Amino acid sequence: MGHNEKPLSRRQLEILSLLEGGLNCRQISVQLGLREAIVEAHYHMMLRKLNLNDSYQLISWAYREGVLV
Repeated sequence: MGHNEKPLSRRQLEILSLLEGGLNCRQISVQLGLREAIVEAHYHMMLRKLNLNDSYQLISWAYREGVLV
């Protein structure tokens, strides 16, 4: 993935950061003031976009790519 490519939106990065912090979709929805279904949709979209299976793979990808430090 090139440095100029941004595979995740600002909102998805926000959700990813909260997932990495140990929050679940319900807790993230409360924190961000979103419906839980919206948070879940963003989560599943990230997995599909990156061809990953779960939050562990998603967080590992984010560290590998420098998205999370």
